[in-house]
Amino acid sequence: MKTGFSPRKTCTSVYLMGGSDQYKTQLEKLRKHKHGNACPNINKLADIGMSVLEKLITFSYQHMSEKYD
Repeated sequence: MKTGFSPRKTCTSVYLMGGSDQYKTQLEKLRKHKHGNACPNINKLADIGMSVLEKLITFSYQHMSEKYD
């Protein structure tokens, strides 16, 4: 899995691969969310910075492609 989404009852989790240290700066810019190990939990897309989320997903996908393709 290069990245993933999990819709849950209260939020949507975004799975970012490669370790949480790589994402700290960008996660701080994401605005209103909660997160575990590099997995931001988003209540509403309107609450976050979509361009930041796009960068996070792109970085995760590229990191996993370089590592496993």
